[in-house]
Amino acid sequence: MQSEQVLVVARQKIASYLAFCPKGLVRDHETIMTLLQTIDRDAIFRDRPEAERDPFFKQIIPYVTMFNKDSVLMIRRKKKQTEERLHDRYSIGHGGHINPQEGKQGYRLIEAELQRELFEELSLTPDNYSLKLCGVINDDKTDVGSVHLGLWYIAETKSEEFKTQEPEKIEGSWASQQDVLEKYDRLETWSQIVVNNLWKGPKTWSGKNA
Repeated sequence: MQSEQVLVVARQKIASYLAFCPKGLVRDHETIMTLLQTIDRDAIFRDRPEAERDPFFKQIIPYVTMFNKDSVLMIRRKKKQTEERLHDRYSIGHGGHINPQEGKQGYRLIEAELQRELFEELSLTPDNYSLKLCGVINDDKTDVGSVHLGLWYIAETKSEEFKTQEPEKIEGSWASQQDVLEKYDRLETWSQIVVNNLWKGPKTWSGKNA
């Protein structure tokens, strides 16, 4: 059986842009644009099992925080979820690996895969939300983070309706700021980084929670 192919970029290609952010959120617009251009130019596909073990490459992961008015969509990853290192962790980020799509590459591919992941994970279609790229998440302090690079988006939706397509793997609900902060210690690391920038540190969201 052929392994899943995932989009990666060599660490050396982006190391200079991440040097001052071993763990955290890159928010500088120029740096973000340069990183996207580098990914567009130099990213390749590798077998996922190899990519998960090789910190010389970073897997590119769109990571979307979904808001509805003053609530944020929070999920809990169950033990049947693929990534064992995230079992029983809470998250306010949704998305996943980027796989090949015929006729699409670069940013068009990233956006298409982001939309696919939101539909597969939460049954949400692009007409249900608006998206804004707000930063790049890096975390070289953990095993999971050392092989992943997050493109952090904020999405706003007017609909409270969503459905987890794989309820045996994840469960979710709309949560208040207080609900999320109470779960802070049980959030996956990337979600903690997002929370630090939304509510515990410099704000990046321009909506009601800002």
